[in-house]
Amino acid sequence: MRILKNVTKVGAALFLSLLIWEMVLRVFFTVPIVSDDVPGLGWLPKNARGLSTTEGRGHVIYNEFGFREGALQNKPKDETRILILGDSNIEARQMDLPQTLPARLQTLLDTSANCRVRVLNGGRVGATPAFHVALADEYKNGVALLNAEDLKDISGLLSKLQDDKPLSKYIRENFTYSLEKILEMGQESNFESKAIRQLVARELNLILQFEPIYTKERFEHVALSEETKKLLSQNPQGGALIRLNRFLLADAFPQSIVREPQKLFQPDWTVIFIEDERWKLTFSPIHEIRYEPQNEGFKIVTQWQGKSRGRGYQILRKLHIRDLALFDWSFSRWQLMNGVGTGNDANGEGSAERAAAKGNEVQRAAYANMKNPQMVARSMNWTLQQLKEKYPRLVILHMPSYDMAAANLKPVTQEERELTKGCLKLEIPLILMRARVAEDYQKTHQPPFGFMNTLPWTGHINAHGHDLMAHALRDFFANKLCAAPRDSKMALP
Repeated sequence: MRILKNVTKVGAALFLSLLIWEMVLRVFFTVPIVSDDVPGLGWLPKNARGLSTTEGRGHVIYNEFGFREGALQNKPKDETRILILGDSNIEARQMDLPQTLPARLQTLLDTSANCRVRVLNGGRVGATPAFHVALADEYKNGVALLNAEDLKDISGLLSKLQDDKPLSKYIRENFTYSLEKILEMGQESNFESKAIRQLVARELNLILQFEPIYTKERFEHVALSEETKKLLSQNPQGGALIRLNRFLLADAFPQSIVREPQKLFQPDWTVIFIEDERWKLTFSPIHEIRYEPQNEGFKIVTQWQGKSRGRGYQILRKLHIRDLALFDWSFSRWQLMNGVGTGNDANGEGSAERAAAKGNEVQRAAYANMKNPQMVARSMNWTLQQLKEKYPRLVILHMPSYDMAAANLKPVTQEERELTKGCLKLEIPLILMRARVAEDYQKTHQPPFGFMNTLPWTGHINAHGHDLMAHALRDFFANKLCAAPRDSKMALP
């Protein structure tokens, strides 16, 4: 009996100490920013909020798509939109929203532009130029995969899927959950509950991505829209195939499936922020999106974060253990020690090297390509061509790398030279921050990198650096907004 009491006391003390430590972490260190699987976009902090204090200090709130931005509604006719895409430097968890580049540019344009302008934050942790190529269709047309809000009258849809028509039979056979199980779950709770709609959306998304679902037999009695017929005649692949499959299901079940995906950014201009090291991560064997050479071009391989971090991490996510600051804090350290994630060095090479050493032939080849100057140059030129095609009014914003030991910027790199040549050849406006940063540092002695709780010239771009970039973009957009857009030529502020 005494032993049982002692065990109980020890357990209670342990629980209380963990609870206190959790509160200390949340108050003084961090409130974890919880990610969710956003269809078509991967793991993002959808509808999340938190406090980031590991580097700098920032209160962050994310919208329904997982971006640090307000609700993305349809663009008014009189509004000009500027989308800024980039990595964690643009998302900028290290500071409050008003200090970030998109917010600072918004403030500057509000006082200088003579029309309605909205600047959108499209930054996401770990994004590389490969992300912007791979996700261009989703950013432009909306995410073709279904979410819970895209489904209506679930009970009516499930009822129709029980008939003997070829399309209903095909869908039933490709559900990973049996239709009977889903019906049983709906009857126990509520067919229109978010959980049931999410389950059905996930099952349908697996079908949308699997293969072309159209056959004459399946859609013999379905009235296809003209848009669906046009897309069907183009024999689409990739994201366009997912869009076609969604249109086909919406034509077959118009009362239950929303046809048009919700638009995301709808930009008039797109600014893409790029650092030199992000080109190297293009080939990273542990990165979420990477390149693999294919003929004269490249193939983009997608592996979202939750999958790349292993089955154990996915289980912890489903158990909501990753909601705890203690877990979030300890897991980030585990990543760095085991070659998972982007690593503790600026370009992630340490983690990539460790992962490649442990990995298979494909991973070792990816790391070799990442270290090959010729392959990096080739991938940069191909990427710039792809970006220009996919983002018609494109501006590249380049921030050079820092040298912590020298407390200054690094000398011009191969990546910066290749970027300058490629943008000049393709007539892509390029804003190089090197001269502006160097001149500002001579005057103010304020580094654009580092925070009050980190060393100067380390880590992410700070509020001063964001302000410098905002002024550079303000100068670029002077006399370019609020009028019919012209073909833009090379611009080097």
